[in-house]
Amino acid sequence: MSDIQMQDSQNSQTQAFKGLEWLIDEIERSLTSAFSELEAFTQDTDDETKIRFCLSHLHQISGPFKILECQGSMLLAEEMEALTQSIIDRKVSNIHEACEILVQAIIRLPIYLRQVLATREDRPEALILLLNDLRAAQGRSLLSEGILFTPDLSTIENKKDRQLRVNTNPQSTNRSN
Repeated sequence: MSDIQMQDSQNSQTQAFKGLEWLIDEIERSLTSAFSELEAFTQDTDDETKIRFCLSHLHQISGPFKILECQGSMLLAEEMEALTQSIIDRKVSNIHEACEILVQAIIRLPIYLRQVLATREDRPEALILLLNDLRAAQGRSLLSEGILFTPDLSTIENKKDRQLRVNTNPQSTNRSN
């Protein structure tokens, strides 16, 4: 990766964090609304309108995560939407358990977002247990940590680039007389 590409990548990450800072309050409001609708649905699971409103609120938050390339939040929002759709379609074996898991995800997402903002690192592997709970409630296969592990190799690539430049620089070679 060239110095320019690395700088562009860092600028892109900085812009993503600034975008997240700008959007986090709106995302939290949408999650609060989703929670309220989900809570109302648990009181009367025969009334689909509340769970559909919940799905609508969850769908609103997934778009910004895709644009910001916040992978952990994006994955969590997608799994939350998928479970909510499965509840609507009555494809879950235990609706109340599925709703409890969805509540956990709604509560956990803003905490994760605040951690991302504080550390400036998106660590989707930190969400593996919750992602797998959401998937298990739908009867889907579980994710492994290897799928979510995305190490930052830019420092290794930069070191290789510097070594290559040093090794190809004729002034840096030792000359024996």
